[in-house]
This record gives sequence, structure tokens and C-alpha cells, in this order.
Amino acid sequence: MKTSGKKPKFVPELSLDLVAVRPEFRKRGIGGTLIREGLVACLLPGYDSVVIVLGHPEYYPKFGFEPAVKWRIKEPLGAPADAFMVLELREGDLKRCRRDCGVS
Repeated sequence: MKTSGKKPKFVPELSLDLVAVRPEFRKRGIGGTLIREGLVACLLPGYDSVVIVLGHPEYYPKFGFEPAVKWRIKEPLGAPADAFMVLELREGDLKRCRRDCGVS
């Protein structure tokens, strides 16, 4: 992440790890339910409501995730840009997170 040169604040964040469902149980909404319940847990006090995920670019957008590059946030591990996504659960939190992290 390119910073503006000022010392960034600690910003609590949450990340969504890979969600997998055994093949015989797919197409029943289990993965989507797990993701939605995980996102509800992200609304716990003490966290900015920005969630990051490195996942399938055709699956996670249906839950509101969008490419992080839209917010000029780069994936630090060199993964495909379209697979590194963010979700803002509360309006304004992505802007606030970018400011607090010193992203230019």
C-alpha cells in the first residue's frame, strides 16, 4: 500500500478467509449463509466496518464486495487485482480507513 509519508494509525480490520463447501452440499446456499453470518459478526464494536477478501471475483461481488483497486488499495501479495476485494459495511468507513492508514 502506498502511503502519504505520515505515520499511519492502527486500524482494526477484519478479513474474510476462504469459504469452502463440500461438493455434495453445494448449490444449497450454505456458502452464502456462512459469508452473510460472518459479515454480521463484522459489525461487532471496536472494528472499522471494512472487510477484505482474496477470493473469486465472480462470487464475492454478489455480497457487495468490490475490487480494492477502486479505492487505490493494492493487494500486498501480488495476487490478481480483481481477486482482492473490499466491502464497506458502514458508509464512509473505507474513506476513513484510507485516511487513517495514510493511503495517498
